[in-house]
Amino acid sequence: MLTVAGPNAAGKSTLLRLITRAIRPSGGSISVFGNDIAHMPLRQIAKTISFVPQIHKPMFPFTVFEMVLAGRNPHLGELKQPGKADEDKALAAVALTGISDIAGRPYTKISGGQLQLVLIARAIAQEAPVMLLDEPSSHLDIRNQIGILKTIDRIRDEHELCIISVLHDINLSLAFSDRLIFLKNGKKTAEGNPGDIVTAEMVKEVYGVETAVLKDGENTYVAPHLKNNEKK
Repeated sequence: MLTVAGPNAAGKSTLLRLITRAIRPSGGSISVFGNDIAHMPLRQIAKTISFVPQIHKPMFPFTVFEMVLAGRNPHLGELKQPGKADEDKALAAVALTGISDIAGRPYTKISGGQLQLVLIARAIAQEAPVMLLDEPSSHLDIRNQIGILKTIDRIRDEHELCIISVLHDINLSLAFSDRLIFLKNGKKTAEGNPGDIVTAEMVKEVYGVETAVLKDGENTYVAPHLKNNEKK
């Protein structure tokens, strides 16, 4: 799991959109498994890369299950309807993300946190070897943030996925990432093992704030560094 971190407007979401070919680069190229995505058919890209957006506005009252089942579309032929095997994969994704109890509810009548879980379940049902997540925990409380990231971590191992995720919470990035990239002003500032590159100096350089970076065995934590006159 590679996490992309950095301040607002650093280029994190733009990077993910470039990888999905939602926008095209002004120069250079992007390859996935040795294939230049500029020359890949859209169906092939959809079979290779799934994407969970940060913001998604429901338009039609499809049920939660129908939205997850839509993740199977890249695997269907022209005008072909999902079969029993596709429905089973969608049901498994619904169960894995813990949303079975709302599977029959309209997608337009659920909370922001539940909506995020539906999008993740849809990406799981898509069965692409590369999964991109733009702030997958942004609408969740701390319990569900940890829960969904643990689920993503388990899915990565079970299905041997490559996951690229944008996260704002550095501590969550430290807990769940194999590798971390800091972006600032559209450029890479640092890349490496999270425990190695997350330092007070690096956080200051990237975010412009003073922090304390604490070590507890193999674990690293970032905490606000407040002066006595700032604690009020």
